[in-house]
Amino acid sequence: MPTGTIVKTWQDMTNAYMALRVNEGSVDVEYLGAMPLASLAGLTLTQKRAALVAACKAQRDTQQATTVDLGLSGTATI
Repeated sequence: MPTGTIVKTWQDMTNAYMALRVNEGSVDVEYLGAMPLASLAGLTLTQKRAALVAACKAQRDTQQATTVDLGLSGTATI
């Protein structure tokens, strides 16, 4: 399992989120994990971090299993 870098964590009224950047060979890819705030209630910061990292890993695993290259590249303005 590659090592990732936490880019950002935040929450809204319903969920907590973590953006995690992982080097996937020749490119860095960011995965977004989310968990309901209710499921994080009462956890320590270390436990919250572990839960959100697990959510990012689950997202990565899902994407890795179903990835099909679309052949798109370049820059985009959002």
